[in-house]
Amino acid sequence: MEKVLQNKDDGNEMEPEKETAITPETLKVVEENCRKITNETCVKLCIMKKLGVIDERGWYVESKGTEFIKSIFPTDVIIDNQESIFQQIAQTCNRVNKHVSNNCHRGEEVAKCLNEEMEKVLQNKDDGNEMEPEKETAITPETLKVVEENCRKITNETCVKLCIMKKLGVIDERGWYVESKGTEFIKSIFPTDVIIDNQESIFQQIAQTCNRVNKHVSNNCHRGEEVAKCLNEEMEKVLQNKDDGNEMEPEKETAITPETLKVVEENCRKITNETCVKLCIMKKLGVIDERGWYVESKGTEFIKSIFPTDVIIDNQESIFQQIAQTCNRVNKHVSNNCHRGEEVAKCLNEEMEKVLQNKDDGNEMEPEKETASVR
Repeated sequence: MEKVLQNKDDGNEMEPEKETAITPETLKVVEENCRKITNETCVKLCIMKKLGVIDERGWYVESKGTEFIKSIFPTDVIIDNQESIFQQIAQTCNRVNKHVSNNCHRGEEVAKCLNEEMEKVLQNKDDGNEMEPEKETAITPETLKVVEENCRKITNETCVKLCIMKKLGVIDERGWYVESKGTEFIKSIFPTDVIIDNQESIFQQIAQTCNRVNKHVSNNCHRGEEVAKCLNEEMEKVLQNKDDGNEMEPEKETAITPETLKVVEENCRKITNETCVKLCIMKKLGVIDERGWYVESKGTEFIKSIFPTDVIIDNQESIFQQIAQTCNRVNKHVSNNCHRGEEVAKCLNEEMEKVLQNKDDGNEMEPEKETASVR
């Protein structure tokens, strides 16, 4: 009796199910039944025989191997020519028929081959080798979002960026960076609330700069990181230059009023580098010119726009001019970085505060014109 039980456990009486296609559902039922046998080594042989992947003689059956791969392949992974790939995997495992046996290790041998070949396909996909570009479409924030969502499903995180770049066509099938698609990519990720002069030209320059990555071309996952890093770093330089005030063009020549000052301040406070807000304001108002020079006439207008409306002083216009004139001292050392904005704003505000302080101290309270004293 023990011999019969042993034969059963060894898989010798594991008859295949009636000819049915292997699906995830049938696989689940067979696995549950086969895990009931006492000899764990024979579980895989039981499964393979019940599914018909191994026949009664111990031979591996390629057509059923194809079905088996199809049933266990991850449903969230999509590869080109999927059916053909499954057939290739199954065909590769015909090598196990060089030495045919009908013992329990046969089940492990066949299962191991099919699983290992499938893992190679998944690894190749994760490495970007099967990441085919989408059909030729313009890169937009919407298409970028869809591609990113799909690429983040792959198991190898290092390869996500390569997947994105290949799907968008920024990297071609050989691993080459494509400048025209780089331009589209920059345009799709550039902050929508940032406006720079000659924007299209700037995007093209960024993309062109990154042609340097083609000095050494590869097609592995690090290639995606290399190209993405270049494009992002060059874009950050442009944004930094804008934040530093190098691209802060003055508004058209208009008088500085509390109203125009308010509008300019609101716009300038949108930039990401807080240190550069004051330079932005001063340049937009024309108080600092494109070279970084302080402009006295606009300084006078600026003081007039911020001076408290409830304070009245004699010779007000003249006082405003004196304040603005005093701040010409900042032109001894001219720069065009963000601290320049703070320097000019500080001077104008401090000189105005002195005037207000003098008024509060009574130093500017002149006596009335000579009149007869009242007894």
